[in-house]
Amino acid sequence: MPNYNHGRFIGQALGALLMQTRSADEIIIIDDASTDDSVSTIERLVHGRANVSVIRQKSRGGVLKALNDGLERASGDLIGFPAADDMVGPDFLRKTERLLQRFPGASFCSACVELVDSEGARLGTRPILRPVLSPEYVPAKSARSMLTRGDNFFLGQVCLYRRGRLLDLGGFDASLGASSDGMMQRRMAVRWGFCFIPEVLGTWRLHGANFSTSAVESAEKVDQLIELNQRVVAAEPPGLFPEGYAQLFERRLRFNAARVALLHCDNKTPSDEQLWAICSIVHATWIDRMMLRTFQRLKLASALLMMGWLAMRLRPFSFTWLGMEAVRRLVSQGVRLS
Repeated sequence: MPNYNHGRFIGQALGALLMQTRSADEIIIIDDASTDDSVSTIERLVHGRANVSVIRQKSRGGVLKALNDGLERASGDLIGFPAADDMVGPDFLRKTERLLQRFPGASFCSACVELVDSEGARLGTRPILRPVLSPEYVPAKSARSMLTRGDNFFLGQVCLYRRGRLLDLGGFDASLGASSDGMMQRRMAVRWGFCFIPEVLGTWRLHGANFSTSAVESAEKVDQLIELNQRVVAAEPPGLFPEGYAQLFERRLRFNAARVALLHCDNKTPSDEQLWAICSIVHATWIDRMMLRTFQRLKLASALLMMGWLAMRLRPFSFTWLGMEAVRRLVSQGVRLS
């Protein structure tokens, strides 16, 4: 668990990790030279716990360095990287470990999260599109096919990896910033497949200063992130990623960056400055600018209408799959009830 000045949230995050129904064999907390009271909170919570070690860095190295340091220091076969501002549910380790034991070929196991704001108010759940509707293994061939329909179902907050597979791919690429774990999950999925549990096993807190949010706060950062990720995809052996995936990934990243910008709009209606930023992020055409400006003037539900327009224009996921999602879930629930 990396930490930098998360004194406001670290107590809940670490407390959730310490209350697992399957206790962690080893917990490594790497403090990245925090200047707030988070270290004293950590030391109070872990006092007397033999399975917890606290590493205090003298100078800042960044989140990715902390993740890779933890990867090198860890001794277990399975490893997770919970964030200091999020929370894992009490059954996270037990359920993900159990599924990975059933499917030794899978490279990692992910699940669903509940979204909350900085005060803990519920905002919804993710992912919207779920790769499977019961806990199971998705083989690599199926994972490659799924990437053409959608790929936002890998959530780092509730991900348990096979440490050896992470090391096989060189650990997290620090040059990719906040997208490093997402690209790693995709690279692992197309090689070895993955497990997924369609159940909320953690909480993703959206407080405006998230590492992932800051990475897409400007068009320049988004463009740079896209270029770096496309280089990674291009360097992969032919056939691992679907044909045209680099361009599809670009559309998805631009859509997600615009969605993040819209989520942080006051009163759900973007200002002129925010609208200009969104247009820059998606490389808006004249018709995009005209439609987005029209939706802005409507005020009521303007952000939702803008998101719908951008989804139609950028096509970040399969609309057929999205349209069938509610039906798939109802059918799945009916099967389980029977």
